Amino acid sequence: MLWDELGGSFAPTRLAHQLAQRGHRVLFLEHRASATRETRGLPIQIASLDELGLPPLAISLAWRGVPLGSLDEITPRLENWLDAHETKNGPRILVLNSPFAPLARLIPLLQTRGYYVTYYAQDDYAAMFELGMHQFNPRLEEYLVARADLNLALAPVVAEKLTRAERVFQILPDAFEPREFQNALADAPNVLRGECTLGFWGSLMTPMVDAGLLRAVAEAKPHWSINLLGPYGTSPQYPSLYEQLRDLPNIRFHGLVAHSELKNYARAFDVCVIPAPDNEMSRGRDPIKLYEYLACYKPVVATHMPQIQHAPYTRVASNAGEFIAAIDSARSETIDKTVTDNFLEPHTWHARAEALLQIVQAMLQQPRAQHGAFDAHALQDLERTQPIGPLELSEWSDVMYAVREHPKLARELKAVQQWARELETAQRAQQPSIAARVKRVLAGE
Repeated sequence: MLWDELGGSFAPTRLAHQLAQRGHRVLFLEHRASATRETRGLPIQIASLDELGLPPLAISLAWRGVPLGSLDEITPRLENWLDAHETKNGPRILVLNSPFAPLARLIPLLQTRGYYVTYYAQDDYAAMFELGMHQFNPRLEEYLVARADLNLALAPVVAEKLTRAERVFQILPDAFEPREFQNALADAPNVLRGECTLGFWGSLMTPMVDAGLLRAVAEAKPHWSINLLGPYGTSPQYPSLYEQLRDLPNIRFHGLVAHSELKNYARAFDVCVIPAPDNEMSRGRDPIKLYEYLACYKPVVATHMPQIQHAPYTRVASNAGEFIAAIDSARSETIDKTVTDNFLEPHTWHARAEALLQIVQAMLQQPRAQHGAFDAHALQDLERTQPIGPLELSEWSDVMYAVREHPKLARELKAVQQWARELETAQRAQQPSIAARVKRVLAGE
């Protein structure tokens, strides 16, 4: 939900670019301001909740599943922004890509302005919530599915889980941009090479990457190398993948790599891997990296993702032994570029945008579904009554995480902690304990 998320390769950003290239005006609302906002001179306007007046701490807390309370303070600014940038003619379509409460709570306002509501489920958000990603509220998602004019899902398994009361889902998978994976100039210089060189890129979070599987491969094949590209240590609520694997000499963490550099790294990889954990979230994904790996003409080995095994040169394993055997087989495989190109041709962002426009046009030609108005109070109630209260689970660790995430509060917290440590040190060195002093005071000494 950030404009520059994943180096700008995130589906909402890609679709926004594609739609704007066709002359459609795009208003992009993100939860906090992106570091970069490259729009290439297209009719795209971007704003964030913090720029509209929502305090950054409130956004951070909402990202940890803490209810927001009223959003009345940002409504006038949002309406002014919409007044300045909305198209004056033609239909207005809202596409909401996740059940994130601060954005979902704006739907009643947008609906009063004539927007059609499209809910685009881009992951199995209920499974993500169960794994601790409390920003995605399953009960809110059910409400959105029931009230949307149009429902889209990234993968059939997600659509099947969300289908309620005859609500029909259209499938709109992920995609890739072909030009970004053509004409690699040279191997990246810092690739860790081995008898078999493996590569992965993406978010290195334990709910999305199986540390135990990678350890099993590294220990069973000490002459193989594993290169992990992507940010790590960004989610303190999960065990650190880096800390779990840093002792293995044949695993290298590269950190965040520019999207434009991925093709150069891929030149050195014998096999690209998707070491997905055995969970519902894995089985509900349509990973962008699959298309990107194949665009680099590399064989792919994944775990616990049967939904991708239809792709050419792609193997899916269910345990470490099968994973190693699949890599051994894939590394000697000759890639037929024509077969790969034919598979990838309908999986570009250009094709996805065309499909989205056709789906929307078909929706506009049908009588509008009668759901009644969105109820802002009902949305707030759903936000407050999540199936599992994150504060009960974490005993306020989520709140403290959000406080630490906010720069100013983080500095203040650090200063207070340092002051407390200095006070304790001085007390131990020079003064009797507080309990002893209180005892003397009570005794009248």
